[in-house]
Amino acid sequence: MAPEPCKVLFVCTGNACRSQMAEGWLRVLGGPRVEVRSAGVEAHGLDPRAVAVMREAGVDLSGQRSTRLGPEMLAWADLVVTVCGHADARCPALPPGTRREHWPLEDPARAGGDEAAQLEAFRAVRDEIRRRVEGLLERLPSPVQVVHLDEVPLEPWSHGRRFAARMAQVGRLAGARKLGCRLVELPPGKAAWPMHAHHANEELFVILAGSGCLRLGGRRLPLRTGDLVAVPPGPGSEHQILNDGEEPLRYLVVSTMEEPDVVTYADSRKVAVLAGSPPGGNKARRTLELFLPLGAAVDYWAGED
Repeated sequence: MAPEPCKVLFVCTGNACRSQMAEGWLRVLGGPRVEVRSAGVEAHGLDPRAVAVMREAGVDLSGQRSTRLGPEMLAWADLVVTVCGHADARCPALPPGTRREHWPLEDPARAGGDEAAQLEAFRAVRDEIRRRVEGLLERLPSPVQVVHLDEVPLEPWSHGRRFAARMAQVGRLAGARKLGCRLVELPPGKAAWPMHAHHANEELFVILAGSGCLRLGGRRLPLRTGDLVAVPPGPGSEHQILNDGEEPLRYLVVSTMEEPDVVTYADSRKVAVLAGSPPGGNKARRTLELFLPLGAAVDYWAGED
């Protein structure tokens, strides 16, 4: 029998932006592990700027409605999360056994400036909410369950001209605790990440559809549907998957989730040091994230005299 999902209720003043974005993120990232609703002390209507910035991140809020908090919602919830001070102060007493926590999020609707500045404020809060939702999911029980990859919503991502993909974290949805697993879809001519080598974590790639190539050190290995390849950590394991075909390339990347990790980048000659949370992990837990040119190395005793 499948475990009961955790029922989470997000509450803010007007159920217009912060609680709506939190509902959207948890619905997409939590999958069948959770049921999620949002409400406000009042109902001010869905803020179109929240809808716009969430759409940029691949999350559709158009089916959500601004709702006033009622006792039946509090009775329904296993966990109530207030996302503003006003809602935290005015939240009614909860039924016995219902957990509560507070996220002190800035109100982006109060941001000044022109439209561009206001949207940047909404994006900043959107990203902060995602980090908090990811942290919440790490604390919730992770039941083992079947994930249908063809039903997982993919989030678009891009950088510059060379990097673009649609992705979803699916390991957490399936109940994984010590493994990361991401579903990736590359359009023709693109890569998801720069050529890199992990010095702590190992990766496994499963090609689900399409064709492409694996840059591995100085080699280019062709990839096609049904292929499987593992890349161990350490020097000489620099790698990058490219879609050099004419159709989307769809694959799974499975990795260990060890931290700290050191990542070197062959094309750009830089190094990353990550601690507190591994690559692909919860950034809110990261205690160190540093990117430097390889030539920036100094002597051990530099600056100590």
